[in-house]
Amino acid sequence: MINAFRIVVFRMFVCAALLTLPLLVFSPDAQVQAQPVQPGQGAQIQSPAPAAPLSVQEQQRQGDGFNPNDYDSLVFTHWEHIAIEDARRSRGKTRSVSEAELIRDINKRDDRSEKIKPAPEEREIRLSGIVYHSAKDWTLWLNEQRVTPEAIPEEVMDLKVYKTYIEFRWFDDWTNQIFPIRLRPHQRFNIDTRIFLPG
Repeated sequence: MINAFRIVVFRMFVCAALLTLPLLVFSPDAQVQAQPVQPGQGAQIQSPAPAAPLSVQEQQRQGDGFNPNDYDSLVFTHWEHIAIEDARRSRGKTRSVSEAELIRDINKRDDRSEKIKPAPEEREIRLSGIVYHSAKDWTLWLNEQRVTPEAIPEEVMDLKVYKTYIEFRWFDDWTNQIFPIRLRPHQRFNIDTRIFLPG
């Protein structure tokens, strides 16, 4: 999906470059000046000498050349590109919980008296949708949270994504239990009653 997005952006960049090429080669301020006729020579029409095209650097030095802000762009601006790159980097990378970390946390949290029971709406696991391209290129929305291969919640272990459903193990922090779950889009699993409900 990212490669297709890059191809589209590249094609838009090439189109914009081809559209602005005549503006860069020929100066819009180039004026044709006729040669004055000397007395006694008669009326002779002389073709004007073509003006040499100015480079972009010369136009910028003169201050009256091509201004990119005067033309709409087909591609992203510099600031839009920076915002897109920041958004891509902000996704982060989260790995699944290892067995050693799981055992350590279970041993640390043996005393349930210190824990506060979550609200009932937090005791459900909801799958809103799946966008599946391949085994390594997919996106799903679990509990209204975007999940990708690089960003998996810490409660989810052994996640397997298919076109129409997902399989995973869910670590419940309140009960210190692991639930094997298979969910389809618009389906939810209630942890306390251990039943599947329509989403």
